[in-house]
Amino acid sequence: MRIPWVGIRRLLWRLLLAIALIVVFANKTVYERVLGLVTATKWDITIPVVVFLLVRLFRVPLEDLIKRIRKVTTPYGTAECPPAPASTTPLYVKPEDRPATVEDVKNAFGRIPQLSKDDIEANAGRAHAFLLRNGIRTKDLLEAFTNATEIFSELSRIYVEDLQRPVENPLDCIAVAYWGALIFRYGPTDNVIGWVRERIRQFPEYTQKKSP
Repeated sequence: MRIPWVGIRRLLWRLLLAIALIVVFANKTVYERVLGLVTATKWDITIPVVVFLLVRLFRVPLEDLIKRIRKVTTPYGTAECPPAPASTTPLYVKPEDRPATVEDVKNAFGRIPQLSKDDIEANAGRAHAFLLRNGIRTKDLLEAFTNATEIFSELSRIYVEDLQRPVENPLDCIAVAYWGALIFRYGPTDNVIGWVRERIRQFPEYTQKKSP
């Protein structure tokens, strides 16, 4: 039979806390008991014990707060990493590779027919930041990314079908740098494409255009 050690530890901690409270608040007033407990022990012992008890008491709220802080906030809302297939290949960067610049992004994105020139000129800087975040940090990786035309075709289809964007220029620089780079990083599988579509359907733009 498997022993539930986690449940036993929690029960022991609660029993110890209950015993401590009984000892503190038994006969005298709260102030007298707390003062007596503090003066009976040294500060270098009391402070760590108090901190430990507070952490134990507020562990769940603290864990929730840490999870919220760790989430990645994007211009499209909060997103987590898509489910990566087992065959995902890391984006290796060689020391001799030249880092991609904003000007490189402008030139590379200019070869993507689904983007307008005005959008590229206005948002190349932000797109460059998202590309760096998604691992596309060198000019060679940027060239390989912009040559992956099937990614932009899939992303364009999602934007046309779900967001009702114009067929001529359905994408924007941020969409390419964020969603396109994610697909490039994790692979254009049905699983990843479906994950991206579900996140895009959380846009306010989607709900506005799909509402009657």
